[in-house]
Order: sequence, then C-alpha cells, then structure tokens
Amino acid sequence: MVDEAVEFSREWLDKAGHDRLTADTLAAHAPQLTDTISFHCQQAVEKTLKAFLTYHGRVFEKTHDLDRLCALCAAVDSAFARLGARAGTLNDYAVGFRYPGSKSPTLEEVQEALDVVREVWAFVLERLPDSLRKAYQRT
Repeated sequence: MVDEAVEFSREWLDKAGHDRLTADTLAAHAPQLTDTISFHCQQAVEKTLKAFLTYHGRVFEKTHDLDRLCALCAAVDSAFARLGARAGTLNDYAVGFRYPGSKSPTLEEVQEALDVVREVWAFVLERLPDSLRKAYQRT
C-alpha cells in the first residue's frame, strides 16, 4: 500500500509541476506575459514547499507566504533557513500583479523567478525519498 503522506506529497508535486510547466512554456512562447509567468513561479514554489511539509506530516495554514513556509520547512530541516530569503522574493507574485493598477514584473525579474523555481524544486527533491525524487527529476 502507498503511504498516505507520499501520495499526498505526490499530488502537491504534480500541481507544482503544472505551475512550473506553465511558467516555462509562457516564458518561451509569450514572454511579455510577465505577470502570469511570475504568478505561476510563486505558485510552483509554494506547492513544492507544501509537498515537503506534507511528506513530513507537518500541518500548515492556507498561506502564500513563502518565508513562512520555508520557516516551517526549516523546523524539519535547518537547511531551509538559507532558502527562505531567496524564495521569499516571490511573495509579491502571489497576488500583487494579478489585478489592474499594478506594474508587471520585468523580463529580468521573471528570469530570476524562474531560476528560484528551479533552485527550490531541486533543493526540495534532494530532501524527499527516492520514490518521490525519481518520479520528478528532470534530465
């Protein structure tokens, strides 16, 4: 039988993977959609961190705050403390650019956000069991 924590973590990683793919696809084919790309970057990181917390049986509130999620992850693995500041740079992308009246991120900011997504994804996968890591590693 599949462990419930592994299965639920897999569901979070699936959703995070969808956001990663959406961000990468839009960046490659419609780079002018910086608000949408940055939103999906933030979502990918958020869901990746939630996958880690879920695997470790940690309860978390509904939040988009990546600093808070990294702090919760750091309670399990102290290495997350150094990831928090980097991931936290995406916090404004959760809601800040989704509505009229806000200035969209620049192409440079979007490229940095995509780099953060890749970094967090790899960082978290390294800290999950082989059964999850192997299913989500890209070549």
